Amino acid sequence: MGGGPDAIVIGDLNGDTLPDVAVANIYTNDVSVLLNITPPCHALTTTHIGLGDDPTAVPANSPGCPAGSFQAGDVVQLVAAPAPGSPVSGWWGTDDDTSSATIDFVTMPAADLTVTVRYDVLTCGGIADGADPSAVASAATRVAAMLGTIALLRSRRSA
Repeated sequence: MGGGPDAIVIGDLNGDTLPDVAVANIYTNDVSVLLNITPPCHALTTTHIGLGDDPTAVPANSPGCPAGSFQAGDVVQLVAAPAPGSPVSGWWGTDDDTSSATIDFVTMPAADLTVTVRYDVLTCGGIADGADPSAVASAATRVAAMLGTIALLRSRRSA
């Protein structure tokens, strides 16, 4: 800064939404400006469809950003956590949406981003790709009713 700082102002001086610093110098009769050129952070939201947990971002954030936030251009590893018997069937919003691996990557854009991992749902008849959980529960109820009927018929036959 110049000679003899007398007053300081903090604010967005260049319209980039980042705080900058201006200092008025009494002895040199000028103003020193320090522009904040820190790249902005963008939120990465992870979600899932099916049985399992939201994928985990590795690392958890870019340096200088809060948890779950990254700078544009950063490559983030995503680690899926499917429930047992619920394999990954795809991703949305990643660098390779065709992947069915438990690990995928995303290159952060200069905006907030949501990525989703899709897990297959296993049913009595096999895999119901993206099945509605209420339909799976309904099918399970029907199977339980059929098993109950079979048990009742066996008990009548043995009596």
